[in-house]
Amino acid sequence: MKARKLPLIYPTAGFAGLLFVLGAMWYAASSQNNTAVYLLLFVLTAVFLVSIPHTLINLAGVTVTLESVQPAFVGQEVSLPLEIMNDSRAIRHGIELVLSGSDGEHQRIDYIPAHKAARVTLRFPARQRGEHKVGTLCLTSAYPLGFVRFLKKFALSQTYIVYPKP
Repeated sequence: MKARKLPLIYPTAGFAGLLFVLGAMWYAASSQNNTAVYLLLFVLTAVFLVSIPHTLINLAGVTVTLESVQPAFVGQEVSLPLEIMNDSRAIRHGIELVLSGSDGEHQRIDYIPAHKAARVTLRFPARQRGEHKVGTLCLTSAYPLGFVRFLKKFALSQTYIVYPKP
């Protein structure tokens, strides 16, 4: 599947804690004129700034392939078999998959080796009969430090059928 053009980057809850700690360190360093605290403040800020591109790179070269979806009956689970392919030379860590419109059903992939694939099955209840589009699949990653989250969306064009309850 093809990824949409603009990826989303947004802060996590840990980012607010980091800002509080950095603000407190800045206040302590400036009010006490302490160079050691200034040094620690700048080192922590640099580590945070270096982690941003690493978070962006973690989803680079990752593609999603949706395999065939089996029909289901109302009240049963619909299973979406997915293959997440890592086309790059680097290992990918901490990728989470979320299917839009499925009440927050998500799966986490902890590790994808270089040039390998991971198979995941997303399951959600079939509530209404008929033919339905799969929708949008979101891959997110907060690796390595968890201060910012990178979101990559894939538009899936496949449909699945939900039959009436027998």
